[in-house]
Amino acid sequence: METGKTGKYLKYAIGEIILVIIGILIALSINNRNEEKKFNKQVMNQLILLSKEIDYDISEYNYIIEDEPHYINYLKKLSKGEYQDLDLNRFYKVVAANSSGINFGDTYKTLKENGGLNTINNLELREDMQAYHNYNRENYAGMHNYHVSFVINYIEPKVLELMEYDSNNQLVKENTIKIIEGKTLNNVINQQLKISKNILGIVERNLEEAIELKALLDNYIKDHKD
Repeated sequence: METGKTGKYLKYAIGEIILVIIGILIALSINNRNEEKKFNKQVMNQLILLSKEIDYDISEYNYIIEDEPHYINYLKKLSKGEYQDLDLNRFYKVVAANSSGINFGDTYKTLKENGGLNTINNLELREDMQAYHNYNRENYAGMHNYHVSFVINYIEPKVLELMEYDSNNQLVKENTIKIIEGKTLNNVINQQLKISKNILGIVERNLEEAIELKALLDNYIKDHKD
């Protein structure tokens, strides 16, 4: 300062500060890029898992579509009083049956909560994912829960009130035939028939939506996977 070099020292100090700031900014930028890559990889892994979950949904839907018509045909014949070619040992199992529950995965929920959905740059895919999980899956789950509640609170007590079992815990055939011919349980049978048809319709629509969504999702994964 005594020799008049204050200006040079200030310039040098400011230059050092600027270099430090630039270094910090570069480090932050590199760190942000690394975190972004890490997050994108995490999202991609979740999308792969989501594809597997939808595969499971499709498998379950196909099982229901294959199985449900057998219940529907059985119930139709019961409603008409036709029992001659029916296995009456299945009477209670069919009349008081619940719809099959599906354990839907929660990967979509995770993607929604952690912001992963926002990284998907395909608007059609995002909208289809949202529609499938918020409508198709919820529609089936809601119908299933209603069906279980209805069976437990109304159908089972009504059927058990009229059923007769022998000492081997087998339905007494004569009594079962009497109930069918008298159409004593036709209100229950027709309600079960209506629910079974509704469930089959929901599942058929869900299957179509799930197949379309999986195709979109798999194409996106293929195009964006490192």
